[in-house]
Amino acid sequence: MSQKAKDYFLFKDSSYWIYQDSVNGQRDSVYVNGNLKPEPFWAEEIAWVNYDLYKLVQDIYPELHTDPFYSDVAIAQMEPLMYHQLIQWSNGLMTKANESTSNWQHFKFELVRDRALIHRNFGHRQEALNWLNQEIPNFTKPQDIAELHNWHCIIATEQEYLDSNITLDQLFEYGCLPHLVN
Repeated sequence: MSQKAKDYFLFKDSSYWIYQDSVNGQRDSVYVNGNLKPEPFWAEEIAWVNYDLYKLVQDIYPELHTDPFYSDVAIAQMEPLMYHQLIQWSNGLMTKANESTSNWQHFKFELVRDRALIHRNFGHRQEALNWLNQEIPNFTKPQDIAELHNWHCIIATEQEYLDSNITLDQLFEYGCLPHLVN
């Protein structure tokens, strides 16, 4: 188990840590209210805390499937918690991205793409497709639209394969995949 995972998942309920922001030098703290439920206090900007925790869980998720420390039982218990928490943090960041005066508006593409990939990685492909269908019309830059359509194509095609509607041999020649936009 990596030190990053130990530092986060093994904090006891009611523990806390104090840190100093490397950009502005401001001190802040995080109070742990149960594992996977950190609650910031004294925070000037909740979005940055959301992002840091969101990124940490994204970094740790692949470790669940590659580190022999985690049993199948531990994985089965942790995955739903991680999925729920990532979606919750994504909601907070999307709220900030939708504010016209927020710097997070410049990261809306990444947040939309990441939300789709969270759904996909946790096996909720239909939610990923619904999310992309809802959000793609909100974009105007051709490259952003093309990339989100590419992700829609990949996720939909994966689902067709998982549903046994196409074979492995057909996978890369099915539907939109041969026409993905660079």
